[in-house]
Amino acid sequence: MRVFIGIKVDSKAQNKIKSYFNLFYENKVRGNYTKISNLHMTLVFLGEISEDKIPILKSIINSVKLEVNEIKLSKISTIKDILVSDIEENEGIVHMYNNLATKLEQANFKFEKHKLYPHITLIRKAENYERFIGCEMNITSTFDKITLFESKRINNELIYIDLGE
Repeated sequence: MRVFIGIKVDSKAQNKIKSYFNLFYENKVRGNYTKISNLHMTLVFLGEISEDKIPILKSIINSVKLEVNEIKLSKISTIKDILVSDIEENEGIVHMYNNLATKLEQANFKFEKHKLYPHITLIRKAENYERFIGCEMNITSTFDKITLFESKRINNELIYIDLGE
């Protein structure tokens, strides 16, 4: 199964992001819009993992102390052709990522360790978005856990399933 660890965007923030999506549509921004229920901030992408490793991953995630309980979406930017919302710098998030990465390495999980660039993907293969670069979003999303997600296609639709539920 294809998995990653992240922070889910709460429903209040999802609704605010949806209003941005409507603005993008009105301004003919094209691309593959992230499904509203899939909005999240990735901490660690693990890729293909055998199902028997899931309990170990859950245990590691549960051992990471939540140092903060909110993320703040700041401004709109891009990563190549992907339109994203940057997440305001937050030492608590960075510390949680470093703690998580250390524990995953100790348990011999393979992943690309990197300097964390906290963001939320809004639109992949984005076109005609230039006027929105740098726009402030000022959206806060709260959370009460770090989530283990499975990334899966169902009826040709990408779905992120919370494996902790």
